[in-house]
Amino acid sequence: MVLLGCRNAWKSTEGNIILGKKEIKRTAQCVKRGEVAGRRITVVEAPGWFRNTCVMDSVSLCPPGPHCLLLVINLDTKFETHKRKPLEEHLKLFPEKVWSHSIVLFTRGDWLGDTPIEQYIESEGEDLQWLVEKCGNRYHVLNNMNRSDTTQVTELLEKLEEMVAANSGGYFEIDRRISQEVEEKRRTEVQRAETSRMKVQKRREDIRAKKGVKHHPSYLRLVLLGDTESGKELVGNIIMGRRLLKSKQTDHSLMTRGRVAGRHITLVEAPGWRNLSVEKSTELVKEQIMLSVTLCPPGPHCLLLVIRLDRPFQAKQRNALEGHLKLFPETVWNHTMVLFSFGEYLEDTPIEQHVKMEEKNLQWLVEKCRKRYHVLKNMNKDKDTQVRELLEKIEKMVAANSGGCLKIDKWILQKVEENRRARKQQLKDMQAKQVRILKNRLSELRIVLLGYRYAGKSSAGNTILGRERFEIKRTAQCVKREGEVAGRHITVVEAPGWLMETPETKSLLKEEIVLSVSLCSPGPHALLLLIRLDTVFEDSVRRAIERHLMFLTKQVWRHTIVLFTCGDRLQGTPVEQFIESKGKDLQWLVEKCGNRYHVLNNMNRSDTTQVTELLEKIEEMVAANSGHCFEIGEKIVQEDEETSREDAEKSHNQKTLPGHCVSFWMEDEDNLCADAEGFVPEMIEHKTNNYHRFQCPHAGRFQCRLTNLVFEMEGKGEVLYRIDSWDTNVLDGLGQMKSAGPLYDIDCFEGSINYLYFPHCEILTDQAELAVAHFTSGNLEIIEPLEVTNTHVIIAIRDLSIFALISKIFFAGPINAQVLFFYKPVTGVQNLREMHIHLLPGNVPLTEVKNQYLDFTNVRTSSKCQLTPGRKYKASCGPYVPQPQVETFERDHGPNYHPAFVVHVESVRITVSLLDENGMEVWEPHQFFLTGGNTDLLNMNTDAEFVNKYRQKLIKRVSSVMEIADCLKSKQMITDEMYSDIQAAKTSHEQMRLLYRALDSGGAAVKVEFYNILKEKQPFLVDDLEAGPSEA
Repeated sequence: MVLLGCRNAWKSTEGNIILGKKEIKRTAQCVKRGEVAGRRITVVEAPGWFRNTCVMDSVSLCPPGPHCLLLVINLDTKFETHKRKPLEEHLKLFPEKVWSHSIVLFTRGDWLGDTPIEQYIESEGEDLQWLVEKCGNRYHVLNNMNRSDTTQVTELLEKLEEMVAANSGGYFEIDRRISQEVEEKRRTEVQRAETSRMKVQKRREDIRAKKGVKHHPSYLRLVLLGDTESGKELVGNIIMGRRLLKSKQTDHSLMTRGRVAGRHITLVEAPGWRNLSVEKSTELVKEQIMLSVTLCPPGPHCLLLVIRLDRPFQAKQRNALEGHLKLFPETVWNHTMVLFSFGEYLEDTPIEQHVKMEEKNLQWLVEKCRKRYHVLKNMNKDKDTQVRELLEKIEKMVAANSGGCLKIDKWILQKVEENRRARKQQLKDMQAKQVRILKNRLSELRIVLLGYRYAGKSSAGNTILGRERFEIKRTAQCVKREGEVAGRHITVVEAPGWLMETPETKSLLKEEIVLSVSLCSPGPHALLLLIRLDTVFEDSVRRAIERHLMFLTKQVWRHTIVLFTCGDRLQGTPVEQFIESKGKDLQWLVEKCGNRYHVLNNMNRSDTTQVTELLEKIEEMVAANSGHCFEIGEKIVQEDEETSREDAEKSHNQKTLPGHCVSFWMEDEDNLCADAEGFVPEMIEHKTNNYHRFQCPHAGRFQCRLTNLVFEMEGKGEVLYRIDSWDTNVLDGLGQMKSAGPLYDIDCFEGSINYLYFPHCEILTDQAELAVAHFTSGNLEIIEPLEVTNTHVIIAIRDLSIFALISKIFFAGPINAQVLFFYKPVTGVQNLREMHIHLLPGNVPLTEVKNQYLDFTNVRTSSKCQLTPGRKYKASCGPYVPQPQVETFERDHGPNYHPAFVVHVESVRITVSLLDENGMEVWEPHQFFLTGGNTDLLNMNTDAEFVNKYRQKLIKRVSSVMEIADCLKSKQMITDEMYSDIQAAKTSHEQMRLLYRALDSGGAAVKVEFYNILKEKQPFLVDDLEAGPSEA
């Protein structure tokens, strides 16, 4: 039998099920034989629909011909016209009688549930019905998830025998003339490839003999070149046979020496370039790439271009490589060889065939290097052999170059050296400006910390104050802390961070940035703009900073200092050199701040001198500003309030479909994609699963508010999607990779999706190496993202089926997570409630969890936090003891969401917080009211909605703020610290802003209590707002 199907069909899996063992793996062509149910079976897996001759050739691999051609169709994807056409075209290559020998083999039979296959065929439309009728209504279903059921294979063989009998015992045979033509083409291709290989081999041998090189040279000098993600350091360590090069990005060349396979090897790793045009590379990177060849004088024998086989080599990679190679003389190509890494990705496919099947960009590179290439298998235990073969190929190239090496003209190197000296002098000048220290010390300093998210503001605040005053977590509101440092009274205000590449700023964030300045009245002496040293500073980051600081007027730059965090990453490199190496955008920022900057190493807090020096630099800046601090005008505050009011009313007027609960995580504006229209999908029942349906009205970008998926649509159409189950078979197929998000089953009708945006929960996306796994017809395809933003992974798509986020490398760092609460009354026990506490990754939709807890009430609260997978946490529930007391947080993406903790509560009120294994709070205390019924919860939501809806009006019109604050404090609904801040505020407007911060942190229950107090104290105000139009 021959298995036919599209390139991503489950043909290998079906072949293994038929043979009863794992014999077939992904190759260009595969033939396997075995004994099944007393029969000798030959199974040929044809390649997918992409090369006609190979598909025809597969029939000749089971002479005299196959009894049956099995057309593999996946049940979990719709068989439509775009799938029918290639199948029909490929079978037209055979004579018409091929249909008499064909059976439709449906895979993923588990997807049917209790639905009969005949009913499924009838419901799927005319394309599938055409195929079944074309095959004489012969079909069979295989359940991949139930391989132990051997009867399904026996029944398939019996159906096959019935068809053979109907064909008078005959088999399918191609016309001998056609077969001969196919065979002739195949032989010609093989001979051509072999001839080419032999010519290259003979030319190398002739050159070597002509040059009289009988023994390999005792010294070889090599340079590794490639982009920042090529893995040059890993390749270098394989060549040298030990770990000499560290896996980190550097702007400088690294050189090492050693003895390998009887040769003295000098290996230089040049800094990697980003896959952008050479014009966008920094001068330091280009300079270091050119100087890399001088580290192994008189020059390298070979430049190895490291190319990863597990990633596509496309036009942008080619343009970046070609541009950076032009830094050298044209003769560089005479000394260059392509070194393919991750050779395991090829499996049994020859490298020559892989190059031929790839796009012209890779073929161009191989041709440019005179067809000199080598494949390294990173996981191969026999590394010595493959390294020795590489060195032999290099020696042949050296012989062809008459033993010469690559040399660069002296005048070019002199020019590079002059530029380097000039920049070094500039660095000295910048350092000289930083040496000036103010002698007259201030007794009080007020500081505001500004920056994008995860810049390290909380850690920097703790380092400055010398103790843990700021919680290490993301906050949407300003946090103010004070302390005594180096004989000064220090006030530090941490403003909420913005997204590094956000195209616009939400009104609430604008309000908080303005508020951060007013919290240290009369104004801050310094605004510290935090920049991480371990992230790339690009134009988009620069524009985001410029846009956010515009809220504080142009005068803000006179009071701003750049504060670099993660100072340990410099490893001895002067920060001035770092600034120079990162290009014009970072240099612009430093100059905009008057060349004021400082480095903090948060990993070395015992070094108090770094804080003292920072305070002295701030005092120097204050002196330069004639002792003035930064003040913001009342006009700006009023404009900000007006903008916030308009945005709030606009948001309130947006319509959503009724009857759908939207999770707090999905409602968070920080997770909304730029320029995307939000929608709540329609829920429809389909067999054993519920689907989301989205009727797309026009082309554009649309974001589901339940799952946070984003669809970039080409035009009007219908999208069906659901979250599927991560079963063990799917997880096993990932190998060393791990799931990083839910499993999505997506299909699109009457339209097309150009791009998909998958929500992720990573904080440091560059550490996780995110990609998308595409499961189609039993095969797994890894799709590299076009872009990874702070919230989404973006891919271009061709086919739709099952997708999932994966992480290639998991690191021991925190992720965005969520704490969810569900409770229900305990039957038969008065006033006793059972509460379930879930710790889940941030990209798990709340609706999926709620579907498993239909008899529970979900407590809506501010659920976001940062948790580290693999670490232990414990819930603090006041007088109640949770079970278990300690639980390990894991990346749980379903299908079952089990609670981390279960608590039995005898009161309607409970305060819960989450602690790590060291007893530190990772999710601050939240107070809940377990009212016990959905009606009460609905009333709570209605009252809380009033408080949210009229936020700006209440800030302006509530006069008796302290009276309300007193009531809330007496009921322990706001903390003493919150109460003190409100009391210290000068105006009722400022008091109400601070009170709203307390309401937001307390959740719906506190807002309901505020509403009740307000209705009692100022009933006419409440009545006026409820009676009047929302625009008023």
